[in-house]
Amino acid sequence: MPTNLTDFPWAMFGGDFKVYWNTGVAVLRGFSPYIVPGAFYPPLTSCLFGLLALLPPVTAYVLWSVAEVVMLVHVLKGRRAFAWVFFYPITFLFLSGNMDLLAVWASQFLGRKGWRSIAAVVLICLKPQMAFVLLPFWLWKWAREDRGHLLRAGLVTAGVNLLPLAIRPSIFGEWLAALRIFNTGGNVASQPGIWQLTAGRPDLVVPILAVSVLIVLVALLVIRGEPMVRAVMLLALPAGHDYDSSTLMSQAPAWLLIPISWLGAYLSWRTEATVIGHMLVPITALAWMTVWHLRDWRRTMPDLPDALRTMPDPPGQHEIDATSAAFLRLSQQEAELAKAVAQEIARATGLTDWRLALGDAITKLGG
Repeated sequence: MPTNLTDFPWAMFGGDFKVYWNTGVAVLRGFSPYIVPGAFYPPLTSCLFGLLALLPPVTAYVLWSVAEVVMLVHVLKGRRAFAWVFFYPITFLFLSGNMDLLAVWASQFLGRKGWRSIAAVVLICLKPQMAFVLLPFWLWKWAREDRGHLLRAGLVTAGVNLLPLAIRPSIFGEWLAALRIFNTGGNVASQPGIWQLTAGRPDLVVPILAVSVLIVLVALLVIRGEPMVRAVMLLALPAGHDYDSSTLMSQAPAWLLIPISWLGAYLSWRTEATVIGHMLVPITALAWMTVWHLRDWRRTMPDLPDALRTMPDPPGQHEIDATSAAFLRLSQQEAELAKAVAQEIARATGLTDWRLALGDAITKLGG
């Protein structure tokens, strides 16, 4: 075991996990978790790190890495998981032991009903910047369609996050003090969005804040696709790092996002191209999804000839697009019926996109 809170048996790997484990040691020894350098996590997260500190550091790191692999495979349903290991944000998460992948894994349960969705909100809120990216689409959706679920999720999340007060009544004040130290550092320069423009430029804070508010409003009021909202929220993220772009994994083809992510990392290391580098992944993913939605829009325009309505299918979207040709051959009445059946199947199976159930719906109607 290390002899003090900042010793760790390796220097290259587990940089973020080092902070988690040492924070857990502080909690178990009765100290403030925020005496650990780099510890800025919410009180609940900091207290949960105590579970990691019950194990020797290397053992805990290995077990956490195995858990990350399992989560990655589960998110990608076992397919293409190996390729996405080379996506720069995912590579960084594995090497550093960062907890972003936990939030990405939990986000797949937000479209489900009941306790799984609420548990997902609690897990995602363990890291606030991930909540800023992953939750707005669902909070707005619940506010419009299921206020009872929104209320339950809010009450449970608030209640669970207040539990650390029973262990250390002063912990929230200590956390706020630690955040003030964090905000005076150079962390803003590593964000994936427009807030990095304020690094060393306090005169830009108000204009960037106004633009960020506008971006959030557009994301919630105009954009209907959850993946696109993620990309837009990343651009408005007020506090985070470029590896938070892990939230966009599989939202564009691997052959596109993986090299773009490493190009962005390279540009980020070159100080004169930092802004471009950090924003490259969300902008690329947003552009790809915009083209994809334009293709869908053209296909559904009834007055356009087929030659204009149909566009080549971009790779990486086979699950949704496999039945599009069959769907387009249906009459208007048959298409509406197929869509209704697909929506019903999606609700019953917990899918967040009814198009994923379209093939089953067409098969069912044909039978």
